[in-house]
Amino acid sequence: MIDPACGTGGFLLSAYEHMKGQSHEIAKQKFLKNNTFFGADNTSLVVTMASMNLYLHDIGVDNSPIVCQDSLLDTSDKVFDVILANPPFGMRPQGSVDVSSHRPEFEKTSDNQVNFLQHIMSIVKTGGRVGVVLPDDVLTDKSAALLVRKKLLEEFNLHTILILPTGIFYAQGVKTNVLFFEKGTPTKETWVYDYRTNIKHTLVQNPLKRDDLEDFVNCYAGGKMDSRVETYSEDNPNGRWRKFSIDEIKERNYNLKLNWIVTEDKYKDLNVFDLLNLIKAKSDKISASVSSLEKLVRNYSNIDEQLSDNEEDDELIDLVERTKEKLLEDIFIKNIWDLNYYEDSFKIDDLLPYEQPGPYIVSSTDYSDEYPTPVLTPGKTFILGYTNEKQGIYKASNNKVIIFDDFTTASRLIDFDFKVKSSAMKILSNGKPELCRMEYLYYLLQTIKVSTDTHKRYWISEYSTKSVKIHTIEEQDKIVKFIRNAFKMLDDII
Repeated sequence: MIDPACGTGGFLLSAYEHMKGQSHEIAKQKFLKNNTFFGADNTSLVVTMASMNLYLHDIGVDNSPIVCQDSLLDTSDKVFDVILANPPFGMRPQGSVDVSSHRPEFEKTSDNQVNFLQHIMSIVKTGGRVGVVLPDDVLTDKSAALLVRKKLLEEFNLHTILILPTGIFYAQGVKTNVLFFEKGTPTKETWVYDYRTNIKHTLVQNPLKRDDLEDFVNCYAGGKMDSRVETYSEDNPNGRWRKFSIDEIKERNYNLKLNWIVTEDKYKDLNVFDLLNLIKAKSDKISASVSSLEKLVRNYSNIDEQLSDNEEDDELIDLVERTKEKLLEDIFIKNIWDLNYYEDSFKIDDLLPYEQPGPYIVSSTDYSDEYPTPVLTPGKTFILGYTNEKQGIYKASNNKVIIFDDFTTASRLIDFDFKVKSSAMKILSNGKPELCRMEYLYYLLQTIKVSTDTHKRYWISEYSTKSVKIHTIEEQDKIVKFIRNAFKMLDDII
């Protein structure tokens, strides 16, 4: 068994604790301790800590099973029966050796998790088993990630996905999943357990415990997977255990973000002032915590004084975002201030004509912070990197545009020159500059809600044909100024 990004060896030790009681034969115990576990990390100090950690548990006493190496550059022919891994988050550090130059069989990408998934797929034996922690991006991104997912489903049996609550393995706000798969047969169906929707854990007051996953363990039915039974049904649409056929996954263009449970909206019936009062209460609590921290720092001897953990931060961020949404609804949908509109309605396609991004897609993903032109995506990542390519640069510094993800409906207002990586977007420009401010149209666009549970392109099918009323251009100037100031004040809170 190996963990190719082992850190201090936590996964290896957990596996040892699980296995050591399975036999008391001396020979098997000796083999377990000296010939079963292997790990790698690219930081020498971490390797030393992992080796010591295992040594203290009587593992690898004569020779440490942990090596210091960059696993992604490992081209040895070693293969393993079991792989457990939680690859490092984010992009490959600037200045690192290019993985594709050592592993030409890999899909070229600077994404650490996608590269580690490819590496893991290359070192597992036929019939071998894998459990790997991966963020949502690997399950949804296009380009290299999509090609790797396609290969995973065609050459491996991805039988289970566990959707984890936010912030369990990585930083707060990062959403992760555990993928379980075996090598040797293609995927026919994937079972998904959603332990994220309407679930909240914090590091101190409500940490994730083994008992919290008992239902998943029972549903997983290790050793008797043929007996698995869905808890999801038409009568129980919020059942957390659901099966998806490979045909259903193909219809989603191999997108493995398989959600179905409706998120509870505890702020649904609150107005803007209710939300602002909640924000004030949260802010007061944070101010009190900061005051307590100042006292603690000044009075080190009173070390027993405890501070609460920062679980309030996530809720405050959520409150701020919901308040922004409510403000936009009040302005564009409810028109609570009785502002002036133009008499006619306009189709979205006339207000925001689109251009395909093909001419502006980067040729190479060899990014560097020293290069001048940002490469954009409409999603949370936003700036994927910087390129030095001179051709095919969209000149948004002359006229603002909106980039719109055709599959997720995420959008960004852009006022600087850029390139893009994906063709799965539209570049929207102002079709009525004599009647509309582009920033106003961007805020208006945020209030148009469509269901995105089907994998398809949404701009033409859902957005473009909708008709909307727009405020007069004089009102638009006031609205944009108000929203800028209100959003800045809300952002300053967090």
